Amino acid sequence: MYCLLNCSEARLFDRNTSEIIGIPSIVLMERAAMALADEVCVVLADDPSHIHGRVLILSGSGNNGGDGAACVRILSEMGIDTTFCLVGTGSHRSEGLEEQLSILEKEHLPIHTLDEINDFSGFDVIVDAMLGIGCSRDLAGEYLKAVTMINEAKARSGERLTVISADIPTGIDTDTGHVCGSAVKADVTVTFAFAKRGLVLYPGCKYAGRVVIAPIGISASSFAGTRPEIYAFDEDPGALLPPREKSGNKGTFGKVLIVAGSPMYGGACILSATAATRSGAGMVHVFTAEENRLALQTNLPSAILTTYTVGGDGSISDQDSVLGKLDKAMAWADCVVAGPGMSTEDSAHMILEHILTNCEKRLVLDADALNMIAADSALRELVKAYSSQNTGAYIIMTPHVAEFARLYGKG
Repeated sequence: MYCLLNCSEARLFDRNTSEIIGIPSIVLMERAAMALADEVCVVLADDPSHIHGRVLILSGSGNNGGDGAACVRILSEMGIDTTFCLVGTGSHRSEGLEEQLSILEKEHLPIHTLDEINDFSGFDVIVDAMLGIGCSRDLAGEYLKAVTMINEAKARSGERLTVISADIPTGIDTDTGHVCGSAVKADVTVTFAFAKRGLVLYPGCKYAGRVVIAPIGISASSFAGTRPEIYAFDEDPGALLPPREKSGNKGTFGKVLIVAGSPMYGGACILSATAATRSGAGMVHVFTAEENRLALQTNLPSAILTTYTVGGDGSISDQDSVLGKLDKAMAWADCVVAGPGMSTEDSAHMILEHILTNCEKRLVLDADALNMIAADSALRELVKAYSSQNTGAYIIMTPHVAEFARLYGKG
């Protein structure tokens, strides 16, 4: 499963892995550190001039810093010239970081402060393990200084210096992708277990560079009965489809009614009907404007077609006849799709209102249907009442960002 976690979800699933699944936090930290070390080795191996390169690891005071501290030990054991710098020395340190620092001391690996390292330009790889998902306010103090020094060194050194961030670049808000005053401009981000929202939302995605999702032991089992707010199934598409009876036929494999298209926008109904057919629907019925007949029958002759004629004033003259045909089509269908390319003309508004009032099936609303609902309070009330008045029926909306903003009253 592909997920985009927010900060609280990432922390909860990390905790569940230790407290419920039973994998100790220190084990997760070691695996995260190994993932970072692996990426450092990839970078060094990709450029022959870096075979004997120098690596700087910057750690903060939390568990992200513990990942960095453990990475120092792993790289040093490999014989890689690695310098460790602890940033935010006056901050409260996490238990995991303290444990890793104790190991470094026993291994006689030096722990430097930011004041001791005046210039980052001499390094070939810098690992940013300072704040990770813990950044939610503008950077200040040593963290701001360290981020500035990283970005300045990168600007001076160009491609010779590679910056790797642990989990998410320091200075990027995990939930929003917002830049908290300043942020590390990473070439690579090694994020642990699942992707974070700030890595794909702008402007965070601009700072993340190439994103590597590294498994460290936190899995879907760590959700402990909950699901992330944002996730997508990444299983084989066939695994998501219901099994088909060997004795089945097109009539038993699902009947989809697609109410889409208008005189000006014919492509939407063709694309929607084609997608429904390719996804496995046994029968597809398209209810659209007459102007789309030839194109639809040419491109998808298997589709059932019902058309209506829109007058020059944008209205339908034989409304009772058209709505009667729509009622029959809805009664025939197992589910209904409405909106793509419908336009927001009077004819489209009348059809959508009729669907919301009379349809008793599962209903998918997209595109112009959403725009009409956003602009009309009466339609919004019909949407709210839909599931309660139709047993087993519900509405799925599929807005893009701008359509969602309009629905939310911010468009």
